[in-house]
Order: sequence, then structure tokens, then C-alpha cells
Amino acid sequence: MASTLLNREIFLAPLAEFKPCQYVVALSAGVDSVVLLHALKQQLTPEDPPLQAIHINHGLQKDAHLWAQFCQALCQAWQIPLKIISLEMNQGQTENLEAKARALRYQALFSELKPQGILLTAHHEDDQAETMLLQLLRGAGPKGLAAMPLIQPYSEGRAHYRPLLTKSRSEILSYAKAYALKFIDDPSNAELQFDRNYLRHAVLPLLQQRWPAYAKSIARSAHLSAELCTWAKPYFEKIWQDCAHCYDEKKNRYYLDRRQLRQYTAYEISEIIRYEFERQQAPLPHFQLMQRILNMVYNDKLDSKALVQSQNHQLRVYRDRLYLLANTEVQPRQGIFFWDLSERFHLPDSKLYLEARTIIGQGIRLSTKPCEIRFRVHGERFHPAGRQGSHPLKKLFQEWDIPPWQRGQWPLIYQEGKLLAIPNIAYSAMALVGPEEPGMVFSLVEGEEV
Repeated sequence: MASTLLNREIFLAPLAEFKPCQYVVALSAGVDSVVLLHALKQQLTPEDPPLQAIHINHGLQKDAHLWAQFCQALCQAWQIPLKIISLEMNQGQTENLEAKARALRYQALFSELKPQGILLTAHHEDDQAETMLLQLLRGAGPKGLAAMPLIQPYSEGRAHYRPLLTKSRSEILSYAKAYALKFIDDPSNAELQFDRNYLRHAVLPLLQQRWPAYAKSIARSAHLSAELCTWAKPYFEKIWQDCAHCYDEKKNRYYLDRRQLRQYTAYEISEIIRYEFERQQAPLPHFQLMQRILNMVYNDKLDSKALVQSQNHQLRVYRDRLYLLANTEVQPRQGIFFWDLSERFHLPDSKLYLEARTIIGQGIRLSTKPCEIRFRVHGERFHPAGRQGSHPLKKLFQEWDIPPWQRGQWPLIYQEGKLLAIPNIAYSAMALVGPEEPGMVFSLVEGEEV
């Protein structure tokens, strides 16, 4: 029966280990998400966490504003809070448009999710079959063939949940018909230049003629692949945690030890690398990309300029250390920022903060004027405490073992035109305090925005 599409007990079972504070439905205006929102409205009670919806307007369709208006009217009629987010995308871009739109969409959705919040999307059994076939055609391994998980945990108790993953497209359409639900068909779903649409309209109908239950069979294979990955994950996680994964507190940077990695087989190394990509919520590397990464692990002749690019991330090597970095982490910072030291300072486009505190007998003396936060340009010199005379900052960064891509991002503390401190590393010999004198100490730390 249509009313049993989403059973309350079955819906809640996968959430047993979580403590949801909100349910957020990604509402596109299509039939799948409209059905999901309606089914949740029917099943949830006032005692449950609040239900709300988010509509992402990519602006890629001329009638996109009408979809937003539809979602607004629908949520108003059902008394469900709605937030509409508009994204800016390159209208002339065609390469990887699907992937880039999806990445921006999820980035926006998760940015709105509170700690312990649950994001719900309306992916169903047919979507799962399509995803697995696309991964198979791309030559994916077990992790890729596992396709979409029913529930995917994230930091701070958040999770991405797909409660309709065992329901077919026909069941969803039957539900919509039974409740006379209105929805909007996205015309781009018929455009065959997109891989998923081509598979859906040109290939899968032929499979269905011969194997009517193909979607359930493929979804079952995806589930078995996921079980295999789940079984193997603790083993690779232990290797990652105990042997290969390191944290440098001075540099606020995680890395993989290349010498430690070489103790393992190429397959084990590949899984450890995938785990690191997964930890940073980066798209998993495909086969060819993984071969280039393995070359980076084994090739001692690579210098610090060597990198492997993967969408919005890149893997780089420096002194037997492998760093997985977001593209924003390798772009030199620019500008001058004034800082009165009363609160910690957030470095733009990062999770890094500058903190200042007073300690007797440590750090440097400052005047009452605000400090300036600058970044390396070229030609700077610095006289660090414990050294004779000033030295080129470039040479000092090399001595301090700072990777080249971090040198243009490292904040420099100036006052009255003088470079006085390199947070976490060194202080100017000309401004050091005495043993009984209060001094200012600077720290570069990682944390969440407050």
C-alpha cells in the first residue's frame, strides 16, 4: 500500500546509533524528493526532531526560479520550514557539469546541517542500480561498486541518510499517484549527453526487457560490496592510524609517512590512500589516478613540485611525507589584516586560527598598536632568537621543514613594519622579553569557526 512506503520503525532503525536534532530533506521539486518529504510528514510525530527542507537552485535551467517557487508553496501548504539556496555556476561549462553541480549542492546542504543533524535524500533502488553500473563502467573496485550507502556518518554526529534506497521508482510513482502529489519534471533528465540519463533511457530499458528485476539484483550486489568494505575497513583503519598516519602539531598538518607505507602491499597502500581521501571527504581516486599515486609512494626521485590532482584536492610529496590538500590550501595568501589580539583571528578559507596569550618570560614585547598579519611575498628577512643576524625567510622556511606550498600561506606577525613572530616557529631576537617580563606568545591552531 502507498501509505506504507516509509514505515516509521524501519525508518528509525538505521538511526539507532545517532541522536538526531533535525531532519533536513533535500527538496528538488521532483517526484522523489516530494514523495520523501510527504512520507516523512506522515510518519513523524511532534516528539520527533523537527523536519525542514532545503532547496538548491543551481540556476542552470531557465525555469529554475519556478521550481523554487513550487517548493516554497508546497512547504508553506504542508507547514514545513524551507530554506532556498542559490548557487553560482558557470553557465557555459559543460565538462563534468553533473559532478561539479553535485559537489556544490552537497557542500551547500552540509553547511546548513547542525551537529547531530540528519540530511535525507530521496535516492531509490533504481538510482542505486544506475550508480553501480556507472562505477562498473569506470572500472571501480569494491568501494566504488558499493555505490551509495544507506547511511553515511560525518563529523559532529551528522549523517547522510537515504531512507528510500530499497524502494523502486515504480513504488515512488505509485505513492505520488495515490496521494495526488504534484511535482516538477526536470527537463534535463531527458538530455542524453549526461551519462546517467543515457544509461537510464537508452540502456536500462533493454536490460529490463530481459531481466525485469535487474535493479533489485544490482542493488543487492552493491549491498554485498558494501558489506565487504565494512568488514575490511577496521583492518585498513588500524594500519592508517598506527603506522602511516601522522600529525605535525607545529605545522597543523596531517600527512602519510611514505617510508611506513612501503611496508605494505600495493593493494594495502591503495586502501590506506582511499581511507585518507574518505577522511577528508574528497572524491575517491579512480584506477589511473591511484596508479599515479602509487608511483608517488615508490619513486624517490620526485621533488616537492610533484603532485597528483584529483578534482578539488591534490596529493603532494615532501621529504617522504604525503599530503592530501584541498586546492585552497596551496594558493598563496594575500593581503594585510589588522589584529588587536583581543580575540582569535580566523585565517580566511581555512580551519586555522591565530591565538595570542601573555606568558611571563616567554614571547615578545609589543607596543599598544595593533599587530598586522601579513604573508610572504619575496625578499623578507628575519632574525630569529638563538641565531646570529638576519636570514632570508625563504632559507629559514627550508630549515624549519615547511613544505613549499605552506610558505605562502603561513601568517607573519608584524608591528610598526617589523617582522616579530612566525607563529608556532620563531620569535624575533630583537623583541624577546626577559625572564620576569610578560611576553606575547602566538599560536596557529586548527578549530571550528565560532
